Amino acid sequence: MRAHTGLVSASNARLHVRDIGSGPPIVVLHGGPDFDSDYLVPELDCLAERFRLIYYDGRGRGRSADGVQPDDVTVASEMDDLEHLRRHFGLESWAVLGHSWGAVLAMEYASRHPDRLTHLILMNAAPASHEDMQAWRRHLRSIRPPGDVERMEAIAATAEFRAGDLEAESEYYRIHYRPAVCAPELLDQLVPRLRTNFSRERVLLARAIEHRLYEQTWSFPGYDLLPRQRHVVVPTLVIHGEQDFVPVDMATRTAEAFPRARLVVVPHCGHFAYLEAPDAVLRHVSELFTDDPTAPRYRAPGESPEGVRMSAPIVTSVDAKVDPAREADLLAGYAQLNAAERPAGLLRTELLRGQDGVWRIQSTWRDRESLIALRDSGVRPAAVELLERLGAEHSHAVFMVEQSYEA
Repeated sequence: MRAHTGLVSASNARLHVRDIGSGPPIVVLHGGPDFDSDYLVPELDCLAERFRLIYYDGRGRGRSADGVQPDDVTVASEMDDLEHLRRHFGLESWAVLGHSWGAVLAMEYASRHPDRLTHLILMNAAPASHEDMQAWRRHLRSIRPPGDVERMEAIAATAEFRAGDLEAESEYYRIHYRPAVCAPELLDQLVPRLRTNFSRERVLLARAIEHRLYEQTWSFPGYDLLPRQRHVVVPTLVIHGEQDFVPVDMATRTAEAFPRARLVVVPHCGHFAYLEAPDAVLRHVSELFTDDPTAPRYRAPGESPEGVRMSAPIVTSVDAKVDPAREADLLAGYAQLNAAERPAGLLRTELLRGQDGVWRIQSTWRDRESLIALRDSGVRPAAVELLERLGAEHSHAVFMVEQSYEA
């Protein structure tokens, strides 16, 4: 299958793009954020069997570096570049796939342009908040083999590394990503790709851009993308490695932030699912688009959106901040709710207490059809009615829960 490459002018930059495959379009956002898209190829091209993939190197990185200064790159400019590419390719809407840091950008884009999305795919997503980023850094130090942290610090302190030397970079990232893959030999494929299109000067430019993007996101106290996802109602896939060096519980929180998200945890897989489990990636991304005829599909210009897909089994959760003075009423109301006759397909209901007065009423349903039947009956969910009687502000989510880890 032949890929088409070229440069797309965007403001004061020229963005390198790679277009391959046919079918519903998916724009691919690479990680780093100081890498380019080459580390994803050729394994992620497996999706080109069924989809049109549009890769690009972020402004100032890799083959999109010429003429760009660090001050030219912000989170806002990243969003503008995505919209520019969408218009360049004549697309009314598209799916967005983000890997690692690219998933952070994908969530930024989804929250700002939800009307331009058909589907959202978050692969091995990096932390979505300042708090989770701090926790992740502590986690990384705890899981690294003895001596690795000190070795990375020593490499980073050398004159060669500070000057952007590619061999020093390679040595550093080989250690950095050691706990990120299940098969150590995969590092021989991965590490050389990270800087294929970089010179020393481009490495230094990419590092400066990375620092700027961190300042506007992870390094900013209070930064949290997850509350902004509640209005992103397109089918969403959060696919994560069982042994990813980003903990699975962070991916779980990310999935729970979306009204229509499916979390898939792939066993024997680390931080590079497309490289470590390409068959699972192809299967789950394909299912995101095809396993329910009511799912939103790619829309040609002028077409209107369709319904929203859900997959079985389904967990519905209603989160609410309850006045401490009304907690006794909540407990009594929940007891009545649990004692009442259950709607068809409702397997169980749980009341969970969180932090800062937040409670969750979580219900597990046998399948998608049970929820559709409840919706079509016109009966309002009992949990929602209970919280409204208590005057509690609430948010409602529906998300996929796997019965077991996927093979």
